[in-house]
Amino acid sequence: MWGGAAQVGATYFFSPRWFFDVNYTFAQSAEFKVKYAAHCANANGPLTSQGSANLIAHEQLTTQAVVLTLNRTFLISRGPRHTRRC
Repeated sequence: MWGGAAQVGATYFFSPRWFFDVNYTFAQSAEFKVKYAAHCANANGPLTSQGSANLIAHEQLTTQAVVLTLNRTFLISRGPRHTRRC
């Protein structure tokens, strides 16, 4: 099944290390067809009925999401600094 998605977002720093990140995503699949056939039978006392059931449906999936996160940046150490001695 094929589909597509679009996403838009923004980041807001309210201090040097803390920020909010918000994004919106919209995704939609291509239309697809569901075909299903089943044999069914029902017995209710002396009465019995039977036949087949057919389901044919056209479907399309759509999803939407909004995400807001609070984040903190971290300093990554590059290890001890070595100095040259002459």
